[in-house]
Amino acid sequence: MSTGGSRAVRSSHEYLRKAGATAREMLIAAAALQWGVSDSECRAEKSVITHVPSGRTVGFGEVAEAAARIAPPKDVKLKDPKDWKIAGKPTKRLEIIDKVQGKTTYGIDVRLPNMLHAALIQCRSSRAR
Repeated sequence: MSTGGSRAVRSSHEYLRKAGATAREMLIAAAALQWGVSDSECRAEKSVITHVPSGRTVGFGEVAEAAARIAPPKDVKLKDPKDWKIAGKPTKRLEIIDKVQGKTTYGIDVRLPNMLHAALIQCRSSRAR
């Protein structure tokens, strides 16, 4: 796996959809278990799980540790593209101004006290002779 520009999401689209759906189901299962209710009575939206009949809610972060202990489902139902709220919708690129003005800090820009640097030196290939 690698990323390169905006190709990362396009080339990994199906994997990412399955990963997101799996995480959502595990979070719902953890919340339902905590409440002693059926998973089917719960829904996840905007980082919150809601038990529809009672209106109880819990944030993803509050059940994340419990969700991590649940076995991932083998098959997950993917959202129909017509129900997408973010993917496929125009969004403002809020980071562009900082990138253009050189304000963005990348991993290569980080400097820590007593930080060491390393470089890989490879011997020439026998083909290069």
